[in-house]
Amino acid sequence: MTLGEPPRTSVEAKSAEQKTTSEAPSLGLTLAPASAVSGAGDRGVVITEINPTGRAAESGLQTGDVIIEVGNHAVNTPADVRKMVDEARAQSKHAILLRIKRGDAMSFVAVAIG
Repeated sequence: MTLGEPPRTSVEAKSAEQKTTSEAPSLGLTLAPASAVSGAGDRGVVITEINPTGRAAESGLQTGDVIIEVGNHAVNTPADVRKMVDEARAQSKHAILLRIKRGDAMSFVAVAIG
């Protein structure tokens, strides 16, 4: 006989969900290090999911894009992205510039942050 776990409270469920999802939820992104995604290379952070109503989607970002730089600083982990967004907010910036790689092309995308 296997006993089930008691149902989680909404706070516990939300906490567990946050551990497995995006490091940049305010942008509407779920991210993974490029080195952990087959074919993405070894630099940057891959967008694995995007909230279609989030700020990043409004800026034209897509699933599979690789974020190479945030605010002119190289990023390699979701935590790097979060740190750069938090720093930009602390400086009262309203948008942040991302350097992305899509396929073989590099481009810049501005994303509203506040």
